Amino acid sequence: MCVQLGKVRMKMPCRSVTCDHIQCFDAVTYLRMNEKKPTWFCPVCDRHAEYSKLIIDGFVATLSRIFQLNMFLFQSLE
Repeated sequence: MCVQLGKVRMKMPCRSVTCDHIQCFDAVTYLRMNEKKPTWFCPVCDRHAEYSKLIIDGFVATLSRIFQLNMFLFQSLE
């Protein structure tokens, strides 16, 4: 699972409670971007997405960990 913001693997999938979509973005990348230039807009839908309104998506985080584990196991079999 890659992040739309920086095309890197998502470490902490999140979205804002103000958003209607289910697509996540990486919280770490989002916070770093807003540290440099604080705009606080969702990178998916452009709605206001301030820090206090962010939620971590536990389901997507679990899927990401399972995917990473499977990739590790697959590579160790080669």
